Amino acid sequence: MLERITGPYRGLYIAAYACPVGEAGQFHGFAKVCGAQPLSYWEATQVVRKLSAPAWSATADEALAAAEEVAQMAIANRVPAKAAETA
Repeated sequence: MLERITGPYRGLYIAAYACPVGEAGQFHGFAKVCGAQPLSYWEATQVVRKLSAPAWSATADEALAAAEEVAQMAIANRVPAKAAETA
């Protein structure tokens, strides 16, 4: 397994990990968007959203990057609460 914490992005952190899947040596990535910087993927608190990469990858690094990309897109599309109230 490969794990990485990145951020902050717009005040949020991404805790991501990749694990092996299937028998073909492929990997799948998962991410949590967190309100506070976690120590690890498994110890993440203040989780705003849980996400998964759209497909399996050939390497753990690719799976991790895919999960982080999905999480970054979710953060970028997130509407702040104050903006939603005034809309």
